[in-house]
Amino acid sequence: MTRASFLAVLFISTAALAHGGGHLKGVVTQLTDTQLTVTADDKDKVVINLDKNSRFENDGKPSTANALPVGSRVVVHLKPGTKPQLAALVKFVAAAATRIDVAVTSDGFVVANAPTLKAGQPVTLVVTRSVEKTCATDIVLKEFGLSQPLPLNKPVEVSFTPKKAGVVRFACAMDMIAGSLKVE
Repeated sequence: MTRASFLAVLFISTAALAHGGGHLKGVVTQLTDTQLTVTADDKDKVVINLDKNSRFENDGKPSTANALPVGSRVVVHLKPGTKPQLAALVKFVAAAATRIDVAVTSDGFVVANAPTLKAGQPVTLVVTRSVEKTCATDIVLKEFGLSQPLPLNKPVEVSFTPKKAGVVRFACAMDMIAGSLKVE
C-alpha cells in the first residue's frame, strides 16, 4: 500500500468515525414515546430507543415524533457508543395526505370512490355541504377529537392520521347521519 493510499484510507476511516454511531435507513413500522421500530432496507426489524435528546427533522425542518407517521421512510442517525441503540436524529419527509372529497347531500355524507386508507398515512377530507336542510351542518370524528362546522357550499378540510387498521367513522354532531372509511 502506498503512503497516499494509506492516508486516504485513514482519512475516510476517521471521517466515518467522526460522523458518530452510524445511521439506519428504512420504514417506520411502530412508534412509541420511547422507541422507534424500523424495517431496515435489508428487511431486518430494528428497535431504536428515543430519549429527550432525540431530535426529529421533517423535510429539513425541526419537528417532533408526533409528526412522524408510521409508514414513513426515515434515516436515523444513531448516537455513538450506546447499547441499546439510541436515536440522535431522525430525518423524514411526511407522506402527502390522501385527499378525499365528501359531499353532504340529501342522502347524507357521500364519498364517491372511497379509497382504502393505510394506517399511519395522513388523510384530508374535503367536505362540501350542498343542502340547506340537513342535520349534517358539522362533521365530527370522535376518534380524533375533531369537529368542524360545514358552511353551505364552502369546502372544509378536515385532516387526521389513522393509527390502526379498522374503520374511521364520521358523523353529524347529533350522530344521526354518518359515513365511514376502511383502514388497512
